[in-house]
Amino acid sequence: MKHALHNTMLSAADELLASVGLARQRVIGAPAVGGFLSGAIVGAIAALLLAPTTGDELIAKLGTRVKTLRDTLSKSLASGDDADDSTDKSNRSRTKQREYASAQG
Repeated sequence: MKHALHNTMLSAADELLASVGLARQRVIGAPAVGGFLSGAIVGAIAALLLAPTTGDELIAKLGTRVKTLRDTLSKSLASGDDADDSTDKSNRSRTKQREYASAQG
């Protein structure tokens, strides 16, 4: 029932905005991903702290998780460097094309 009412209200809002030439902007991407990642990190920390383990086991698990996260981030950053290299190559290619076009005439 709540879902149907929510959809009806959104439809009415969309119609009202359309009548004045506007539309709602639906944002999917960075904010949603950031919220998801934040929730995942908080959930993982809570799960580790609330799990029935000894202090030594918890420290060992945290160390393993931190190492895994560090490795994952370094791999992500390394692949990001590759993206920068391809961007530089693309920019150099465009510059050469412009130089060639201006030389031709």
